[in-house]
Amino acid sequence: MESMGQESSKDSRHTEYIRLLMANHHLILTYILMLVPSVPDAEDILQDTAAVLWEKFDQYEPGTDFASWAVTIARYKIMHLQREKSNTRIKFSSSTIDTISEHLSSKKEQNELSYELLHKCLNRLNDKDRKLITMRYQLNISIKELAKRIDRPVQGLYSTLTRIHTFLIACVQRSKQEELS
Repeated sequence: MESMGQESSKDSRHTEYIRLLMANHHLILTYILMLVPSVPDAEDILQDTAAVLWEKFDQYEPGTDFASWAVTIARYKIMHLQREKSNTRIKFSSSTIDTISEHLSSKKEQNELSYELLHKCLNRLNDKDRKLITMRYQLNISIKELAKRIDRPVQGLYSTLTRIHTFLIACVQRSKQEELS
């Protein structure tokens, strides 16, 4: 049986993961969409990337560049997809993918305030939406499994998660403007 300290540590670790993931969600998705022409494939890569990030989150050192780490994992997922779909019309060389990765990684400085604001925005979600985010990212439940558990269509769940992500992004951007004013 875990002690209260261990449970609290796990909760703060989950919170930190969600905070970092959501603060970098737009950057990661932008990177993926620049290289993957299919939105469903891009969403799958984003979900797979988030799952790997969570699986390896114990290896993440707080204070290091989460965005670069996430983009690197997404890059490998994209290259894997390109190998699987060798008939893909658009292919990028490794050097092109590296250049895009470096450019996006340089955006990290802009995200530091976003990390802080995301936590506040997560608290603004209603309980139902926060629970979905928790189940998806903290418990690492796939979209298909989550849809089964809550008895919703997969496509509807993608739409709901997109709405939540959009809300969080807008909330962080609005909060940034308020902070800078």
